Amino acid sequence: MVQDASQVRSPTVSSEEFMRFKRKATTIVEEYFSKDNVTATANELRELRVPCYHYYFVKKLISVAMDRHDREKEMAVVLLSSLYGDVIDRLQVYKGFGKLTESCDDLSVDTPDAVDILAVFVARAIIDDILPPAFLENKSITVEEAKAKIDGILEEYLSTGDRGEASRCIRGLKIPFFYHDIVKHALILAIEHGAAAEGHILDLLKLTSDKGIINESQITKGFNRLIDSVDDLTLDVPNARRLLKSIILKASSEGWLCASSLKPLGPEQKKAVVEDDTAVWQFKAKATSIIQEYFLTGDIIEVVSHLEAENYTCSF
Repeated sequence: MVQDASQVRSPTVSSEEFMRFKRKATTIVEEYFSKDNVTATANELRELRVPCYHYYFVKKLISVAMDRHDREKEMAVVLLSSLYGDVIDRLQVYKGFGKLTESCDDLSVDTPDAVDILAVFVARAIIDDILPPAFLENKSITVEEAKAKIDGILEEYLSTGDRGEASRCIRGLKIPFFYHDIVKHALILAIEHGAAAEGHILDLLKLTSDKGIINESQITKGFNRLIDSVDDLTLDVPNARRLLKSIILKASSEGWLCASSLKPLGPEQKKAVVEDDTAVWQFKAKATSIIQEYFLTGDIIEVVSHLEAENYTCSF
């Protein structure tokens, strides 16, 4: 059974020993990204002889990589896989990632899409067998439970109009990787419930954006998911596409949505015309016959005569 990160012994953060380790760990991380030498990095970390602080090294390595290019992100993954088991034990890796998830809000200040980047690191760590799948189970609720809670929070908010309480409930879900679903569901409610609901929903989304609860990446993802499925929504709300376009313009003008990051919404789909009128079918058949006769005879006067007769019939 995997031991929870909170059960791993933590050193006193103010201790001089820990402060020295933090400084040296930062230096080791920067040198690794500069020289790309896994062996040298492993030796330097091992020589510090304080394995109880290794969780901080994991946190530092990933947090620095999150703000770098793809090359550094891949280097961080490679290093962790190499150090796992031999230099850094599994509980320290587990605790390091736990500390990262706890500090997502702080990381998002410098790295707006920190939540999504960290999600990729966690997924990769699980694939590489340095994090157990139970890590996600301990940090989150099931998708079904999350969606039910999201629906409850939004419905309650539309009933009470209490933005502060709604934003606290959203933060309390502690599922930053899944906040895009809140955005999508909120937008659907705004479209389905009309203008009054739309105003409340936009106010809530703006507040959660301003407070850093839902980051720009998750907001964009939520809008894009609805853009992808807006045609399905038009079955219940025929003008859904137009309403979504209006919401995008309002959100963009308020400064909490980057419209240029969204997928193209595209024009309204034209409805197929169902031509089941008997008179229309009869006219089409006669018109086809007149045209065919003209190509055979070349008699323009006869064609005009037929069309005048049809026009006389249609006027009654």
